[in-house]
Amino acid sequence: MKKSVFIYIILPLLILSCTKHEVIPIQQTNSPEFNAELTFGGETKRFVAGEDECVLTPLTTKDYGIFRMQTIFNKGNEQLFFSINDGDFQNNISFQDKLKAIASNGLKFSNFNSIALAYSLDSIKQFLGGDDVDLYINNQLLESDNYTFPSSGIYTLDVVKVIDGKSFKISNDWYVGFKNPFGNLTFDYNTTSHQLTANIVNESTTKIAVKWYLNDVLTSEENTLISNDNLTATTKIKAVVSYQGVSKSFEGLIDLNQATNQVDDIKKYSYLLQNGENPDDLRIRLKLVQDNQTWLVVPNNDGYFSIKDIHFYKKMDGKDIYLLEGETSDILMRNTSTNEEKTARLKIKGGFEFPY
Repeated sequence: MKKSVFIYIILPLLILSCTKHEVIPIQQTNSPEFNAELTFGGETKRFVAGEDECVLTPLTTKDYGIFRMQTIFNKGNEQLFFSINDGDFQNNISFQDKLKAIASNGLKFSNFNSIALAYSLDSIKQFLGGDDVDLYINNQLLESDNYTFPSSGIYTLDVVKVIDGKSFKISNDWYVGFKNPFGNLTFDYNTTSHQLTANIVNESTTKIAVKWYLNDVLTSEENTLISNDNLTATTKIKAVVSYQGVSKSFEGLIDLNQATNQVDDIKKYSYLLQNGENPDDLRIRLKLVQDNQTWLVVPNNDGYFSIKDIHFYKKMDGKDIYLLEGETSDILMRNTSTNEEKTARLKIKGGFEFPY
C-alpha cells in the first residue's frame, strides 16, 4: 500500500535580502521645481524647495524586503512625507514603467496597518510539521500566539526540525500584504513505487529554467521533477527557479518517519493571516507632521493619486532622480494622538530615487 509521508512546503525564498531597514543614501535639493500644496482642513500648506528654508529629500529604503520610495519636504516644524511601495513583481520592468502602466487607474492608498496570525502557534505548527518543529520569522523564534507582522513585506519563514539527532532547516518566503506571482512548490513521494514527483504551480509569471536538488545534489533540470530513487532517509528537496530577471528558491522536507498526510505549501492556508487580502503592491502613503502632531490618511478609504507626469530629472550624487507630478482625490486624514479628522487634498511635484 502507499504510505503517506510528511512533507514540509512553505513559500519561495527571495534571493534579495529581507533586511528590516536597508537605507540608500539620501540627497537634499533646494530646487523650487519640487513643491507640494496640501489643502488641509480649510487651510493651504505650501512646501517649495528652496523657499522658507524648505528642502526636499528623496529617500529610498528597503524595509522587510520591499523597496519604499519616498520624497520628504522639510520646512521648519512641518514635514510632509509621500511614499510609494514597490510591487507587481511579475513584471521585470523599470519602476518608472510600472508606474506608467497603472497611471490611468491611479495609485491607491495603503490600507495596511498590521497583520496578526489567525491561528494559535500550536495549530500553525501542525500545518507545518507537527509539535516538534520550531518556527522562525526573520530569524525570530515564534514562542507565543501573539506575533504580529508590523509591516507589509516579504518575510523569511524557517521551519527547523531535529530528526534522529540531525537538524533540518527549510527557508522560504512569506508574502505578507503583497501578491506572490512566483507560485508554490508541490510534491509527493510514493513509498511503494519510490517515485517522487515535484512541480512549481500557481505562478502568474513564466518560468525560464528550473534546477532540482535532493539533499543539495543537482538531480534534474526539467520543469517537473520525476525521480525513482528509493529514499531511505529524511530528504530535503529544493527548486531554484529562474524567471525573467529574477531567481527564486523553494524548499521542502520529506520526513519518512511520519505517517501523517502530506503538508502543502503554506500559501494554500491563506487564512493563517488575518486581513491579508488587501495587497500593498504599488500603494502610496501620505503623512503630515506639524508641531509634533502626526496626521495619516484614514485606512480603508477610496482615495487615489492621479499621475500627471513622470520623467527622469537628473543625477544627484551619481543616483538617478525622477520627478513625479500628480494630485490626490479628496482624502480624510486623522491625528494619531487625538483622532481628530480633517479633509485633505494634495498636489505634488516630488523627487524620487528609483532603485531600478
